[in-house]
Amino acid sequence: MAPRSGDFTFFGGLYRDVHILVTDTVHVDTMDYASSGVYVTPTDVTAASAMLKTDVRVRNDSTTAQSVTVDSVVVRLDGTTSTRLTATGSVAAGATQVVSTSAAFPNPHLWNGLADPYVYTVYAEVRVAGTLDDEFDSSSSHSATASVGSECRSTQRRLEA
Repeated sequence: MAPRSGDFTFFGGLYRDVHILVTDTVHVDTMDYASSGVYVTPTDVTAASAMLKTDVRVRNDSTTAQSVTVDSVVVRLDGTTSTRLTATGSVAAGATQVVSTSAAFPNPHLWNGLADPYVYTVYAEVRVAGTLDDEFDSSSSHSATASVGSECRSTQRRLEA
């Protein structure tokens, strides 16, 4: 039985925004504790270079295993592509697989607090048989295959020495 009294009014129905994420059968997995499914780890950061490691969780909701190519695209603040990290992998039917890659990142624009709060954005592209199946923009947290945006944490990263 519903409460009959209180210091607020009881009504039924939706009273907050609802977001629906619609994906293809092979897509970036956003079900890892509300993360974007795209993880970027910078290491050995200096003004001359940094090492970037990307882990992209790829989900295969089809009934057969799929070979995938994942591109992690690093975008500068002005919107131009800085680098593209590519990895391949196989994802079993009904499973999630982390596809990882790492590469040197020359001359990174380093974060400098309020003086120069520079942030790179990383998005992931998932291809099956050369066809783009999913593109996940972590800065706006939208999947290209989504009809309405999802609410996920961003994967924008600042590089600090």
